[in-house]
Parts: sequence; C-alpha cells; structure tokens
Amino acid sequence: MPPKSIKQTLRGVLRNLGKDDFKLFGEGLLDREGEPQVKKCQVEGKDQLDIVNVLVATFTDVGAVKVAIEVLQDIECNASAATLETFLQTIETVEEPAPRGPTQASSTSASGVRMDTEKHFVDKHRSELIQRVSLIDPILDKLLDRNVIDQEAYNVIKCKPTTQDKMRTLYDGPLHTCGNRGKDIFYEILDGSQKFLMDDLKGN
Repeated sequence: MPPKSIKQTLRGVLRNLGKDDFKLFGEGLLDREGEPQVKKCQVEGKDQLDIVNVLVATFTDVGAVKVAIEVLQDIECNASAATLETFLQTIETVEEPAPRGPTQASSTSASGVRMDTEKHFVDKHRSELIQRVSLIDPILDKLLDRNVIDQEAYNVIKCKPTTQDKMRTLYDGPLHTCGNRGKDIFYEILDGSQKFLMDDLKGN
C-alpha cells in the first residue's frame, strides 16, 4: 500500500474529528507511552496534514495507523478507530521484502548467482550505530540532500534531544520505509563520515 494512501486515510479520519476531539488527539499523542516519543513542538498549533506527516515520519506508515488507532481509542473516538482498524487489515497483508546490505547482503551459490541471505549492514549493526554514531546533524543534512528523508522527517528528527534519540527515530521512521537503496545511501554516508566506527563494525 503506497504511503500516500495511508496519509490520505489518516488525514480523512482526523478531518472528521470535531475541533475538541482533534485537540484531544494531539494531547493523547503527546501523552502516549513508549518510543519513539512525539514532541510538543511537533503537535502544538498544527493542522491535520501536519499531524499526519508527524505520525508517518515518527512511526512509519503502518506504525502511524496503529498509533492513531491507539490514541483514538484512548480518547473514546471508537468509530474513527474502527475505520482505521479496517484499513489496517488491508495494508498488513502486504509482505515487506527482506532487507539486504552492501557488505552483508548476499552469498554466492555454486552457479555464481548472488543470493540474499542476511540483514542489511545498517540493520545488523543497528544497536551499535545508535549508541556510537556522533555528529548526526551532518548525516541528516546529507540524507535530506539525497532524498532519503524529506523535510518533515528531518524536522521531526532534529527535535529529538540526544543523538541516540535522533538515531532511533531515523531507524524507526525513514530507514524503515526507504528500502535497500536508502539504506545503501545511509551506509555510504556513514562510511565517509564515521570511518573508524565503520571499520570497527566491518571487522566484527
């Protein structure tokens, strides 16, 4: 299911909320437990389209629908939640292809054909990269320049207070949906800007 269809559905549901319920939805989004967290600056004074963009950038496409359902149920907008639950059933049937990567992506069969067998490098080393990457802002600038993330996702990630929080949001949002090409670009940027860290991870 294309992200545009998910955004359209979420926007339609939020537009059908009354003014008071939409305000409660924003407050519920801020109050929800679990990671990643949405910041007040991402919600306060925003319209339905802005909130939808924040949801998708923060929680990924399917995750945005699940979070919206959770918040709608919490504020007792059960009819709207039911609409999204029905929609969710249609999009969860789409199977996501297995990730691959520049150095851990493939093995070679006896016939010489490359076969995808392992996680992408940036997925395999997710925990280490989240904890050890430094100076993430220039990395975000390059990801934006190369269209791996859009301006909305860039703004969402920049709002996070720590480098680790920014990395987690990057992983849970744009990197989850960008596919192998986006992850390859992320790998390439890391390899150029975090050389010693990347060399260490390649040796593990």
